[in-house]
Amino acid sequence: MSPKHEVALRAILLTGLGLVLYSKLHSGAIAFYVSRRFIWLIWGASLTLQLLGIIQWIRLLVMDPAKVESFDTHGLPVWSYAAILVPILLGTFIPHQPLGAGTVKNRGLTSVVSVSKKTSVLALPRPAERDIVDWMRSFDSNPDPEVFDGQPVDVTGFVYHNPRLPVDQFMIARFLITCCVADASAVGLPVRYKEACKLKQDTWVRVKGVSLSGEVMGESMPIILAGEVKVVHQPEDPYLNP
Repeated sequence: MSPKHEVALRAILLTGLGLVLYSKLHSGAIAFYVSRRFIWLIWGASLTLQLLGIIQWIRLLVMDPAKVESFDTHGLPVWSYAAILVPILLGTFIPHQPLGAGTVKNRGLTSVVSVSKKTSVLALPRPAERDIVDWMRSFDSNPDPEVFDGQPVDVTGFVYHNPRLPVDQFMIARFLITCCVADASAVGLPVRYKEACKLKQDTWVRVKGVSLSGEVMGESMPIILAGEVKVVHQPEDPYLNP
């Protein structure tokens, strides 16, 4: 590849990747890939890439055709630029969507275990204000499920049908991410609802009810006895943070 063509390729790829990141930030779709606490880094990366691309465009414009061979372009092999081209193509043509039930099926789902070991259980919201992770911390803090009997529950998540559950039960789930979707883990709570079988997989719902001690797949744990299950829009930020 000639130096001029290599500079042009760099300009296109750097500018393109910067614009792809910007489009994800502008549309809010970036929340499907990384924790919101790191979005400022993506802004920095997008601006930096676009600035580097502009520098390459300027360099291309000031190149003297008579002295073009004198430009140092480091002579990288063409295939090395695929590392930038691939994410540009994926980010442009692959529809963005959050992780869902299909990922749960592959990775598994955590229920009422382990979460409290990662975070403090000392300052939990009131029962009616807790999300799925807050409830899991609460359950982990006390191994007796009857302690929570009758407490009001109001949580939002997507429907996951575990084939091992009875037809009147489903899991209401969310993904917990620390950094990005690469470290995502699915967390969920069992819900008892007489019309559970009518809810489609991946449907986002808001469940209101009370906690009731019971048994799920042979394990003693609290179950949400649903009084109301309402289909809702997917939240702007579908993931929870520890």
